[in-house]
Amino acid sequence: MTEPINVRNMKVAPPESPTQLFLSTVELGNRIQFPERVTKWEGTRSGRKRHVPFRALVIGAIYHARLRQPQHLHWTAIAQEIELLSKDQKENIRVIGNPTHKNVWTTGKRLMSLLLDSPAEQGLRIDPATGEILDDAPAGNKRTFDFDAFLNLIIDAAIPNSLPSPTGLAIDGTGVEAYAVRRWKSKRPQAEPGEKKKPQNRSTKPSAGQTQEWTSADPDARLGKKTATENHPKEMFFGYEAHFGVDAYPKGTVDAPRVIRSFVLVPAGSSRAAAGLAGLDIVKEVAGKEYRLKTVYADRGYSMLKADNWQLPLWSRNIRQVCDLAQNQRTTRPSPHHGTIYIDGGLFTSAIPKTLIELDSPTAPNLNKEEKDKRAKLYDERTQFAYHPHGARNPENGHQRFKGPATASKLSCPNNELSMRLGNEYQETNCTLGEPCGCSGTITLTPDEHARESQWPLFGTTNWMKLYGARNAVESFNADVRTNKLSWRRGYVKTFTRPGTAFLLAISLAALNIRIVRDWCFKRRMQNMWGGETWDFGPEPKQTRERRTKTIDDRNSD
Repeated sequence: MTEPINVRNMKVAPPESPTQLFLSTVELGNRIQFPERVTKWEGTRSGRKRHVPFRALVIGAIYHARLRQPQHLHWTAIAQEIELLSKDQKENIRVIGNPTHKNVWTTGKRLMSLLLDSPAEQGLRIDPATGEILDDAPAGNKRTFDFDAFLNLIIDAAIPNSLPSPTGLAIDGTGVEAYAVRRWKSKRPQAEPGEKKKPQNRSTKPSAGQTQEWTSADPDARLGKKTATENHPKEMFFGYEAHFGVDAYPKGTVDAPRVIRSFVLVPAGSSRAAAGLAGLDIVKEVAGKEYRLKTVYADRGYSMLKADNWQLPLWSRNIRQVCDLAQNQRTTRPSPHHGTIYIDGGLFTSAIPKTLIELDSPTAPNLNKEEKDKRAKLYDERTQFAYHPHGARNPENGHQRFKGPATASKLSCPNNELSMRLGNEYQETNCTLGEPCGCSGTITLTPDEHARESQWPLFGTTNWMKLYGARNAVESFNADVRTNKLSWRRGYVKTFTRPGTAFLLAISLAALNIRIVRDWCFKRRMQNMWGGETWDFGPEPKQTRERRTKTIDDRNSD
């Protein structure tokens, strides 16, 4: 057993020794379950054995990312790291001799080809309504999730077994610039006899003699759009879009490290709904029996999509959504049900006071906590006039029953005798006795009735604010990936095609998961969940004693 490491005066976790780091990486690599067709092909192929087996490639790549924490993750550096291993370490992972860059690259290329059904997509088409790129391949030839699922198996292997599958997942997409650039394809007219040929420059802008056709060394990269932030304005980029799914825990729940659960890399401009749903399906496939996902915390990039593309598929998977509403989604519209109206996606009785119909959003920028709480209380007051769920949603057809506020005992209505027996703290509506109103009864809402904005708790309420605050987990993870712990900028991976880029990025995410868990344990004076090292934190700090003398405020309160 290793001796405890004195960390009493350390603010960050001490670096791991190369030997301990290698052994823990080997243990991680042995947890990865390779697909059957990959192991079968590797075991039955004829000829000489590969210098670098598939599992050794993954272990060597993660070991390099953890040991060096490089600013650039390249195949050449991974090959050099495997070559620098000792003889015993190479025998441990079954590496033969001194592998070259070619041996490592061919192993990775063969692994990716086995995981992909087809080397290229069948074709692309554009949705005229949204401008999204849609897969146009026939149903029988569409690419499966084997490759993406395997990458997520690598990432999931870096999560300790003591952290079960979460019930909530915060999802978001971030742009990843390709190493290759996009240029105008040069097709100049042929020069006439005697005319001097002009030198051709590889400009990124078209000239008068060039055709309007783009070309790039990366065949899978596409043009995408970056959302304006405090760091950069709204602009275009060329590359891919990475969709993350990070563990999210609302305020008041058990604290746990925010590790990444799903990762899907798609060409920029692709359907966000398809990528987001693919990530959720992969989480279920990887988690297996431990799958517990029930809630998704999404930003407007997903929640503003068509309900047929996003919200309804979530309901069919028995997953609810907690999302923010854009200005064009916060509307008041009539309802087909008598005595009711729709406000911000929720069904309300028409007896609601006019002062509670149009409220200021508690998620507006530059608001302090007091102002947010003040606005949330107004939404809580408005919820008294809302229809409440009366049973779970049917995942097959999306129908769900709701009961009126008087039936749910949230307010008093003259047309509901039982509600009039409530206490004085319940507000009484101005409904006329004997005239039909929309305060009582039950209504079945279908997916055709504002499904895109539908959510519970209702938007803006205090309970909604507590849940939606969990979406900060993925925003914090994006900062770790880009600047804090990794450097996902252009040139971080100098490779082309989506599979090659996604593989290296997944390796970096697996190494990041281990680092997140280790740092989280150290900050809370806990031993590393992965074991292999012991930290000596020293005695627990003494509790601050109570003041012996009273302050002026204490005397006034007495």
